[in-house]
Amino acid sequence: MPPPPKLSTSKAKNPSRKTKAFAGLQEKDVEGLEIKLCEKFKWKHTPRDFQLQAIKAQLLRQDVLVHAGTGSGKTMIAAGPHALLDPSKKMTTFVVSPLIALQEEQARTFRDEFGLSATAINSVHEGCTNEVMENICDGTWQIVLISPEIVLSPKFRDKVLLNPKMIPRILSVVVDEAHVVSHWGADFRKEYGKLGVLRSILPRGTPFIAMSATLSRRIRRDVLKKLEYDENNYLNLDIGNDRCNVSIVVRAMHNTMNTYSDMDFVIPAGIANAEEIPLTFIYADKINDGVGIEDRLNALLPENLRNQGIIRPYSAAYSTEHRDMLMELFREGIVRVLICTDAAGMGCNISNIDVVVQWKLPSCVSAFVQRAGRAARDPSRAGLAVLLVEKSVFDVNITQVDREEGDKNTPATKRKGVRQSLAHSKAPKGYAVRHGVQRGAHHGLSDDNLLNAAVPLDSKSPDEGLYSLVQTGKCRREVLGEIYDNEHPDPTAPCCDLCDPSLLNRTRPAAPEPVPRKMTVKTGVIDKKVELTLLGWRRKIWERDFKDSMLGPSVVLRDEIIETLSSVGPVARLHELEQVTGDDWPWFGKYGDELLEEMSKLAIAPMKTKAAQTRRAEKRPAPASANDEGNLDDGRRRKRVVASAPGSSLQTETAVTHGVARTPTSTGQFTHANFIPYTPHHPGSHTPHHHHTSSTPIPYPYIPYYSMPYTPYMYHYPPHTTGMAYPMNPYSAYHQNSSSIQSPSVHSSHATSDPSSSRSVAP
Repeated sequence: MPPPPKLSTSKAKNPSRKTKAFAGLQEKDVEGLEIKLCEKFKWKHTPRDFQLQAIKAQLLRQDVLVHAGTGSGKTMIAAGPHALLDPSKKMTTFVVSPLIALQEEQARTFRDEFGLSATAINSVHEGCTNEVMENICDGTWQIVLISPEIVLSPKFRDKVLLNPKMIPRILSVVVDEAHVVSHWGADFRKEYGKLGVLRSILPRGTPFIAMSATLSRRIRRDVLKKLEYDENNYLNLDIGNDRCNVSIVVRAMHNTMNTYSDMDFVIPAGIANAEEIPLTFIYADKINDGVGIEDRLNALLPENLRNQGIIRPYSAAYSTEHRDMLMELFREGIVRVLICTDAAGMGCNISNIDVVVQWKLPSCVSAFVQRAGRAARDPSRAGLAVLLVEKSVFDVNITQVDREEGDKNTPATKRKGVRQSLAHSKAPKGYAVRHGVQRGAHHGLSDDNLLNAAVPLDSKSPDEGLYSLVQTGKCRREVLGEIYDNEHPDPTAPCCDLCDPSLLNRTRPAAPEPVPRKMTVKTGVIDKKVELTLLGWRRKIWERDFKDSMLGPSVVLRDEIIETLSSVGPVARLHELEQVTGDDWPWFGKYGDELLEEMSKLAIAPMKTKAAQTRRAEKRPAPASANDEGNLDDGRRRKRVVASAPGSSLQTETAVTHGVARTPTSTGQFTHANFIPYTPHHPGSHTPHHHHTSSTPIPYPYIPYYSMPYTPYMYHYPPHTTGMAYPMNPYSAYHQNSSSIQSPSVHSSHATSDPSSSRSVAP
């Protein structure tokens, strides 16, 4: 009997387990590493100690976690090992990078500064084609920059990572900007959270190098877990991320946000040429904010510098060629202010940026630190990082945090939000002032540090202690040091606005602008002739200037504005037209003259006042009768009570329903007032019977659900209708011949409760 077949295992399926992989170097092979690096890359400066340790660990096949500030030289860690390796072996380092712009920037850095062959696998270079993957396997490039989505794709896995030709050439996997493994790996880009799968695909022992400038304690633990580090066998290099040559200013926005006048400090007063404007990065997370900031700053420039491209927006919405051109113009100093998103964020290698401004509170401390790290990457320069936050940030009482209650009662979907993770209460009166909401205002009279004390810090929260950084009364650099475990700071530039309040003079907002009262435009009846003319003019402008637009003619002039212009009468001057359209028409500056000219061709009649709207009639009771002189209506709703003594006629008021009195007609025609409500009499009851002989109608109950009073079954007919049972439809009495209906009267025989009586229909 033949033996059973052997079960296949993952090792048998994975060619990397059978093909001989790169075994690394020995200790003796990495001796003199510093000299070899300087010779290979033609450096005049010596590498830093953490760089040498990380390069050595890679060559010895050991995992590394690097936490170092922006501009500290982390890129060299990926390039350094190739200085010692034999070029004929064509070893390859895979660098996992999150953004296309960052990949392109790093590829240029590897080629220009280190002299290595490098490429970025992204849509700019036709993506991951078969030809590209074949070149990778042939060892064409020493550095391959790639996204986590591509490196984990089945196509790349099968044709590159598991290719027998490629396996001996894999040197290491470098995860750049490793903090996004935690920030994005849960939902935004889930492949980042799955990068640890590569360990089961690549040859055993392939070193992973995770590098970031913002690794708080919580983020560090998450990165180690998701990249499947052996926490007992990896090299931890943490030199901190403090930028000693960058000053920090945090203040509230003091003016209305949609005016963007808090950004006026970016353009110095009295400049004569563009070179006087500091090179500035402004980070605005919303493109609409970027447009508003650009318009505001352009308006502050001298006439000869406006709309000259000195201030430009930069985002992923633009083409790669356009972004490259803008970044090159910024390097050359032609563009002085770049209003950007994260597309110009992580890894941006420009050494002479003077000022970085963050508009509005970011998602977490790491986002601000990453962006602030763009300032003064050249250690010989001094930079300024400014965080402008909403005033509402100071209304959050971070001194009282009920984490347990928040975790229990808040749904899991809500707890993911950055600002929903903690159960903060609203701050009491005076809290915001003590914590600095008034500091940095235009007048400079409230710059004193009233708190002068630290605030609680929860660096494990999703925002990493961002509110504490804003509200603290102690050194802001010390707060960052506590979040990232930095050593005691030793700044070479003014530390922060709390340690040196004179920094606030560099970030003053504009003087508050008085809020103009919106003029109320009185309108009348719409002139159809004017309305049709304006609609025709709008279509003419749209066909001339907006024909290729996806929007309709209303983009030129909204229907509401046309209706207003058609109902105000003649408009003879431009300022009158501006008063009518107000701020609701953004095209006034471009098309205002044309519109006024079009309206001047019309003989517009004066405004015709709208007809006064008639007010709905109020419910008023009928005037009191002569018998009720002492019971006049005083305006309050009263309950009509009819009282009478036994044997006497009923004293009543005329019944009023919906403001209309119901009375018999002079011709004796049957009306509602002729109906007599039936009141059943039970044997033994002492309720007296009343015979109604008066012509005054007996009141009936008011039913609000019908326009006429309800006619219940107990209403009966005069005695001549003997033998006629009550109709099934109580309203059929309306159709009776008026001549056969006599004046109603009540007979005691009609009110009997004897069930044998055919005239009794008591319910």
